[in-house]
Amino acid sequence: MKTAFMGIGIVLIIAGIISIIFISASMKQEAQWAKKTKPSTYNDLINKADGERVIVIGIVSQSNFSDFRDMVAYDLYEYGSIRKGVKRSKQIDEWNLKGKKRPDFFVEVGRGTVEITGGKYFIENPISIQDRKELVYIPFKGGTKKYVGIRKGDQVVVVGHLIKGTPIQIKAERVFRGNLNEYIRHKERGKTGAVILGSILFVVGIVMVIVALFIIK
Repeated sequence: MKTAFMGIGIVLIIAGIISIIFISASMKQEAQWAKKTKPSTYNDLINKADGERVIVIGIVSQSNFSDFRDMVAYDLYEYGSIRKGVKRSKQIDEWNLKGKKRPDFFVEVGRGTVEITGGKYFIENPISIQDRKELVYIPFKGGTKKYVGIRKGDQVVVVGHLIKGTPIQIKAERVFRGNLNEYIRHKERGKTGAVILGSILFVVGIVMVIVALFIIK
């Protein structure tokens, strides 16, 4: 038990340091970059260099394919029963991730249309829509489904690298549902959250190491 406490404590300390130093710094850097980078218009994209990192603000086109209530890209969750705990003795009903849909899709940027590609982009500040109001689970048939992502008509901020061609493409790193100011605030809050979480992990880790060294025999 002493060894386990010590090991977990050290892992938490390391995780805390990583969160405080590296994750918070990354969030801060991204917020600062977004503040000083002018969003690209369609004409700007035509004139920029291939591979340049850009910010594009636009509307998710109505021409995109959607398979549930105008949802274009999303994570799919299903409410269901799973077993947890020692020897999987506890049965818990909760949301379970069933899949991710990250297709290429079109965003209307001013008078032009840009194709968003990449297949592995993060969706931030998503909308969440359920296929029914009630949370139900029917054995062997499945449960309530929840779609978390972006849909036709949403304003989005896309961050990624420009691919010149016809159509113009952005290989997206992340797609944020909202406007640029909201995106910047989102990153700034993320920095603060990373510092708070890291501090908590660090303190808990220190406590566990102290307990392992001086209390547990």
